[in-house]
Amino acid sequence: MLFVGITDLERDRRFDQFTQWISQSKHAGMDYLARNQSFRSCPTQLLPGAKRAIILALPYGKPSPIEETNNQPIVARYAQIPDYHRLLKQRATQLIEAFFRETGNCFAFRVCVDSSPILEKGLAEKTGRGFIGKNTLFIDPQFGSFCLLAEILTSTPLPLTRPVSNPSKHAEGCGTCNKCQINCPTGALKTAYTLDASRCLSYWTGVHSGPIPPEFWPHLARYYYGCDTCQLVCPHNFSKQPLIDLTTLKIPSLFDTATMDPTGFKRYFGNSVMTYLKRNALRRNALIAMAVTKHNRLNEAMEIAGKDDSYPIAETLDAIKSLRRHV
Repeated sequence: MLFVGITDLERDRRFDQFTQWISQSKHAGMDYLARNQSFRSCPTQLLPGAKRAIILALPYGKPSPIEETNNQPIVARYAQIPDYHRLLKQRATQLIEAFFRETGNCFAFRVCVDSSPILEKGLAEKTGRGFIGKNTLFIDPQFGSFCLLAEILTSTPLPLTRPVSNPSKHAEGCGTCNKCQINCPTGALKTAYTLDASRCLSYWTGVHSGPIPPEFWPHLARYYYGCDTCQLVCPHNFSKQPLIDLTTLKIPSLFDTATMDPTGFKRYFGNSVMTYLKRNALRRNALIAMAVTKHNRLNEAMEIAGKDDSYPIAETLDAIKSLRRHV
């Protein structure tokens, strides 16, 4: 874990931008983002008496063997490591408990990771350590944007951190660079600093549980879960290497993913963030990836998948058959 900084919990300027983003329905089918707005506006409601947020980061940017040697569809880097929710919560809790022991102090705290209703990127930006880029990700000058954030809310009024470099440089943000916008395969970043989740490949393959619109299918030839394109083209990520060595999970083949039963799903993905996506949704992704890449075991996979026509497998198989008829 890397220390990003300590910030106050006063209402962040990013909150108004977030509510506007929600009002424009840019969050697609992620209705949970529209709930609990009072917590995002005032994080102290998550921990009564809280005065500070300690921001931590876990860099994960090192390419894995699957990305370096395989030209077949892959999963995004954050899904190639053990479930980061558990990993960050565990390490952040260990850190704060170690602080208790060393100082002899005892105070209220709460660890937040991703799923908590808090504007974590806005809090990270408030530390002065970095900025939110046009790809809507927090960018740190030391390790770029390939990082996962955790926050420790605490009732102790710790001293606020100062920027580690010239704040004016961060204020410039991405400057005139728009590589993430140009290279986004689906046009989800058409407007700078704004993500249209309804056009984001990561949303369709990592969050949405129903059928995927055919217009997005060709992009699963590169990523069948998540997408790293906007990060890979970002100049802030060039030559950046994580300071922490993380275990890389063994990702099964497309065929094994497309045909896995509940036991196989638990065996393959039980320690991965991909377990949060329903089994049939992940099978759906693999079937589509096999179809668009003309995988030599597609017919076999479709036959096995056809024996379990649960939603959205049946719909996906029908769409693949329709695609074949029109090719």
